[in-house]
Amino acid sequence: YEEPERFNPDRFSPATGGTKVYREKGCFLPFGDGPRQCLGMRFALMQVKRGLFEVITKYEVSVNSKSKQPIQLDPKAFIVCPL
Repeated sequence: YEEPERFNPDRFSPATGGTKVYREKGCFLPFGDGPRQCLGMRFALMQVKRGLFEVITKYEVSVNSKSKQPIQLDPKAFIVCPL
């Protein structure tokens, strides 16, 4: 940052390039980005994995007879959430 000891919120304004300039340099990682990602997100992912494990181990999971084989996914309708 230019003048790091001085409080200057204008350095992140869109007129000066916003936060993108500092993110590219690697010196601005707000909460939720980088190695210190949101702890709640990691905890939720762990709970989902544990829940899936419990369902698979305690119940019999099978494919419905009406399901099409092989499964064909529509890329426009299928949403993948990056983790």
